[in-house]
This record gives sequence, structure tokens and C-alpha cells, in this order.
Amino acid sequence: MHTSPLPPSPDPAVEAARINRNGAIIAAVITALVTAVATGTGAFLLGRERGESTASAATVTVTATAVHTETATVTAGQADVPNNSAPPAQPGPTTLLDLAPLEPDGEWRVEDRKVNTKEYEDALTAPLDDCSGNTVSQTYQIDRKYQRFRAEVGLTDDSGSDARVEIQFLVDNTPNQPATVTIGPGTLEQVDVDISNAFRITIAAQTERNCTGDYAATVAWLNTSLT
Repeated sequence: MHTSPLPPSPDPAVEAARINRNGAIIAAVITALVTAVATGTGAFLLGRERGESTASAATVTVTATAVHTETATVTAGQADVPNNSAPPAQPGPTTLLDLAPLEPDGEWRVEDRKVNTKEYEDALTAPLDDCSGNTVSQTYQIDRKYQRFRAEVGLTDDSGSDARVEIQFLVDNTPNQPATVTIGPGTLEQVDVDISNAFRITIAAQTERNCTGDYAATVAWLNTSLT
């Protein structure tokens, strides 16, 4: 019988070298894989970060555009808003109460009084208490600024039933025509006088002489205006 010889036992040094070489190869492969994974992950994260940055930048750009558009719209809207503010109020006519009187004669006052059953605010009044031709008057300097004088004049409702008063309006010390108008309680006289080129005007009232009975009276000038 022929017997084959057994193979020689491997050299331990050679075996160790082979194992070390295989381990190095495996380690290299693992390192390559880890590097690839890390690189890919980093690239992914970097790309994501860049993508976010790009998205953020795009968002900022859009936001800036929106803000710009909104500002332009608001500005245009403000420019198109009509001016609804009220025009400045025009001054009303001048009244005798706006002027400083010259040479007052009598106890003139401004008060609320009833004339011909109607209440009037800021009536220009003066009392007349006797029958001796008592006169009250008040003069105003208007410096040729006005064209017409308008007013109402009467006796207050608490004046005596027998009171009769002569009313005068003078332009530069000249009585207006008719020169006098006589009034009693419960009446109201309209006054409308041309005062063009007038330097001064005077309102006046005088009681009748030798009157009898309940004659005490208070004259009231109402709604005066100079235009």
C-alpha cells in the first residue's frame, strides 16, 4: 500500500503575517466605508444647511419685496385719501357787542331779557325811569369799515304799560330818517340803515315828556350786526 506524505505544517510566522495582512485590508475597507459615510453625511448636512441658507435668503428677499410693495401701497393710499377737513370758518358779522363804546350815556348793560314774549340772549339794554325826556345813548367808532347796520329794538316785557320811547339812530351825529320811531311794550322795530363811509354811529332812546301812569321802561337793542 502506497501512503501519500502529509503536507508540511504551516510556518507560524507566515500565518501571522497573512492574518495581519487580512486584518489591515479589512480595517482599510472599514475606514473607507466610515469616511465615505462621514463625507456623504457632511455633504448632506452641508447641502441641507446651504439649502436652508438659500431658502432663508429667498425668504428674506420675498419678505423685503412684500414690505416694499406694502409701503408703496400705503403711500399711494395716503396720497389718494381726499381731504375731508372742514374749511376754516368764515368770521360772522360784527355786532355792537364786539366794539368798544365811546361816550356812553346811561346805564347800558348786556343781559338776557324777554322782548315781545321772546327770550333774547345778550340784549343791549338801558333803563328809562322818568318822563322828563330822559335820554340814553351810546356811540361807536367804526372807521368807515362797514356798509350796513341792522338790528331789532323794543322794550323789555317788564316795562310799564304806559311807557312810550322814541328811538334814534345817528350817523356821524346826524339822525337817520325817519329821525325818531316811537315804540311801546309788546312791539319790535326793525332797523336797517346804510352806513357807507360812516365814521361813527350812535344808538339812542328817549322817553316822552309829560307822560303819566306806569311809564318805567327798559330799551333793548337786539341782534345787532354791521356788514
